[in-house]
Amino acid sequence: KPGATLADQIAASQLSVTRTLSIAEHILIALEDLHRHGLIRRCLLPREIIVEESAGNTRAFIGGYGPLMMLQGRQNASVAMEVAAYASPEALGALDEDVRASSDLYSLGILLFECLTGRVPFTADNLGDLVFHHMTSPIPDLTSINPLIPRHVSDIVLRLLQKHPRDRYQSAAGVLYDLRQIETVVGAEYPQC
Repeated sequence: KPGATLADQIAASQLSVTRTLSIAEHILIALEDLHRHGLIRRCLLPREIIVEESAGNTRAFIGGYGPLMMLQGRQNASVAMEVAAYASPEALGALDEDVRASSDLYSLGILLFECLTGRVPFTADNLGDLVFHHMTSPIPDLTSINPLIPRHVSDIVLRLLQKHPRDRYQSAAGVLYDLRQIETVVGAEYPQC
């Protein structure tokens, strides 16, 4: 469906691995451009990712303004919880680290996890507990939730979701390189994905 948000598509059905990788590639290209210009998104929300289909190809675009005033009490509780579900520990103020490109990549990891499993890795009833989960809870094993996820893809998502920024990918270009290396393998070995 043209111009649907990623949130709409996830709500309609779990995305295939190949579709998720295609969406990820477009988001990474956009992030690479933002980071090259010294800009940090701070959080990627599925309702701000626009996914379009054209001639059998999937394209994704980052829309919206992003959470410019991260959790400063100026938005309602449901928006704060939504932002917290997709933001990195440092963007949430839970780590005394600068918010850099690796923060956007953590947020992308949350999006990819949701695309592949139909749910975000961490949920809670209140903001404090949700931030605590980002800091301390182990990342659920994607392949136990969805056995169709190839180990190579799971490994990339797990690296994106590391708690400390130093343990994550440091650039969108690095993630993009690894994704492109496995796209051929995924397409050949997992045509049903």
